[in-house]
Amino acid sequence: QKVGSSEAALLAKLNIRPFSYGLTITSVYDNGSVFEPAGLMVSYAVSDYLSMSAGDFSEFVVSFFLMAYWGLPFGLSYCICVVVLKWILVGKTRPGIYKWTPWRAARYWLVDQLLSNFIFQSFCTVYLNGGYLMAGLMRVLGTKVGHNGFLALPFLRADCDLITVGDDVVSGSNNYYINRRFLGDNVEFLPIELKDRCVLGGTITLLGGAIVGFGATLGEGSMLDFEIPENSVYIGTPAVLIKAAKKSLARSVGSKKSRVWISEPNAMVDAPKRPVQMSYPILVPWLLLFLELAIPLLLGIPMMPAYLVWLYASKAFGATVAYAFIPACLVVGVVIFALMIVVFKRLIIGKFSEPESPIYGFVFLKWTLYQALIAIFDELLALQFSGTPIVPMWLRLMGAKMGKNIYYDTYPPEETDLITVGDDCIIQKESALLPHLIDNGALRFAPIKLGKRCIIGVHSTVMSGSVLNDGSEVGAGGLLMKGEELPANSIWHGNPAVFLSMKTAQNFV
Repeated sequence: QKVGSSEAALLAKLNIRPFSYGLTITSVYDNGSVFEPAGLMVSYAVSDYLSMSAGDFSEFVVSFFLMAYWGLPFGLSYCICVVVLKWILVGKTRPGIYKWTPWRAARYWLVDQLLSNFIFQSFCTVYLNGGYLMAGLMRVLGTKVGHNGFLALPFLRADCDLITVGDDVVSGSNNYYINRRFLGDNVEFLPIELKDRCVLGGTITLLGGAIVGFGATLGEGSMLDFEIPENSVYIGTPAVLIKAAKKSLARSVGSKKSRVWISEPNAMVDAPKRPVQMSYPILVPWLLLFLELAIPLLLGIPMMPAYLVWLYASKAFGATVAYAFIPACLVVGVVIFALMIVVFKRLIIGKFSEPESPIYGFVFLKWTLYQALIAIFDELLALQFSGTPIVPMWLRLMGAKMGKNIYYDTYPPEETDLITVGDDCIIQKESALLPHLIDNGALRFAPIKLGKRCIIGVHSTVMSGSVLNDGSEVGAGGLLMKGEELPANSIWHGNPAVFLSMKTAQNFV
């Protein structure tokens, strides 16, 4: 029955639409075939991806995690190329004085750049950081490395053949080995030796001719260009003697692969009450390798929902518009990754309350895996948002006790449960809070406490067990040694940090 224009207008105002117009597809003819129109219907519901067949879903998961693991073959192939080029261009470096010709300079410069490249350093940080794997790479590059040590990420150069590392050596990360010294138009290559059982902190600079004696300790951030005696403790820039030792009566028992060090009573200053065995079962390094290789898998899990969001957007709005969703997808992935780390820490790691753990013990393995996860997260989030309120919020989620109005402009520590930061504190760029310490073959933890209005300067380091009372300050480049306590409103600087002055009325705002 027809209606007039006035009736149609009235029905439209009442939002009554009794009629519909258009074509209804009953069958589809294509190239001689007739089929149902349901094959043309495309749905953009997320449920379609969740209800895909087992084969399609498995193919999707496998292809995605192959994308997540792209860094492993790429980084491995890069390392192989670096090793090959090192031996082709430079070969074996021997001690002595040589003419620094443009050709020699170009060869050493190129290998130096390849070894310090972001790709090489990132691959070593994620996959090789640790004694067994890092030592293997150093041996391939020509470094003489002993057994049963723990070598964190070092900065190597083309002349790393001149480095000798003994048995049971513990070395922190970001240590520089400078084997060459320039003499006008000539260059002198000098060896560097780390003898058995010595301990090195992080961010140390070892110049040519440096020798760290048996059982000696070189503190965090030190610079050394001479020989230090056995079982002594040096620290500073340049390194100075902090603690001497009596003549060592230590001796080794067993083969190199399963060595145990035995010290006679009172043989060394601060000798441990009980020896800590640094040797480990042969399966432990392979377990550590397996855990390190699992990291991209863990990284791929939070990125899968982000990828599904992008896939949905590309089908619903087209590929061109979907590229505008990439920042939102990355935010989704990073947030999920952050929450996953929180859950991983609470369920697998728990609280860092163990007083000590032998190297390559169970706690040490969990700590190493957690370090690698945090290193990736630092690059994704902490580096981008350092100095903003997001970092203190993240630290609270991870168990740290954080006050109000905190300016945190550096990488967060791994052992967040052991960090206490009071109100109005300032922690400046490239500084480090280190609640962990590898000492006498064991990984040890101790809390770090900052009172109110404390300041940690640029490139400063606060070691485990340190306490900064209200208003205290560590100047730029300072190193606060383990277990030290700073009085309220005091200013300290230097490596190691020494008292400078007390704050006056002009120091307070």
